[in-house]
Amino acid sequence: IASYAGQVWFGAGTDQSLVPDPVELVSGFHAEFEALQHLTMESTAEQDAAAVSERPFETMNALLDQAIANVDEMLE
Repeated sequence: IASYAGQVWFGAGTDQSLVPDPVELVSGFHAEFEALQHLTMESTAEQDAAAVSERPFETMNALLDQAIANVDEMLE
């Protein structure tokens, strides 16, 4: 994950013997980020601002942990 100038990039490297279809893996990331975006749009700006200002790293880590867990579940 890289962030620069207001943009975020995500990349993944795979081993063909472990992940024969990396396109499927990437499509899972797209689905999870869309779901995450939907969840953030549902919450109020006030709640978001409070969570980020109080614990920005914990909030971001929790969201990323959940997204990773969802991708792991898809790969099982």
